[in-house]
Amino acid sequence: MAKKVSRKKLFKKPDEFFTFTGRLIQFGKVHQKQLIWGFAAFFIILAIISSYRYFSTKNESKASLLLSEAQAKYKKALSLKGPEEAFKDVEKDFQKLIDDYSRKMAGRHARFIFADIYFDAGKPDQAIELYKVSLKDWSKEPTIKNIILSSLGYAYKKKKDYQKALIYYEEISNGTESIGKANALYNLGIIYAKLNKTKKSLEVYSQVDKDYSDFIYAEIVKDKIRP
Repeated sequence: MAKKVSRKKLFKKPDEFFTFTGRLIQFGKVHQKQLIWGFAAFFIILAIISSYRYFSTKNESKASLLLSEAQAKYKKALSLKGPEEAFKDVEKDFQKLIDDYSRKMAGRHARFIFADIYFDAGKPDQAIELYKVSLKDWSKEPTIKNIILSSLGYAYKKKKDYQKALIYYEEISNGTESIGKANALYNLGIIYAKLNKTKKSLEVYSQVDKDYSDFIYAEIVKDKIRP
């Protein structure tokens, strides 16, 4: 037969829930100041994060608007004055965008676009400098990366630095991204010919003819490989 526990002993037995709650209350009393400052710090951090997101979004929108305005200004100047004078008209606009919003998406776009503007204005060295920074900006975007690699190839080709141009076109041709590959192979054919590597030139032209029959310069390629 189970032994009966007296009411006196029952009430003396600690209640785990109330004991734990009491300890929390006691802890709160002892560490009241620390808790107040802890909660205050927590909410301050939340406020900082919220403010950062708000101003970051606001700055991105502002940068995008400035970029759009700079592009429109360049397009208008280009139609009226040509690439060299149009470059002069927008140089400060793009430079300010790059300086003030370098880490924003619009700033990255501005850097790449301004590199093209440099190139069209006959300034390949400055274009190359910006293209190389853009290459880091877009390293995780295969399609855009190939476009920048191709731009670097064109810039070095314009300088008649064919060995360096080869590096960028070969990187595209050896990569897995298909965008820009036919154009890279075509340019490799041109550069190999300039370097008197006739066999290699014909090899890449043949590859273009075989794999990219709809390439824009397909007929030129066919003429190159005809006996």
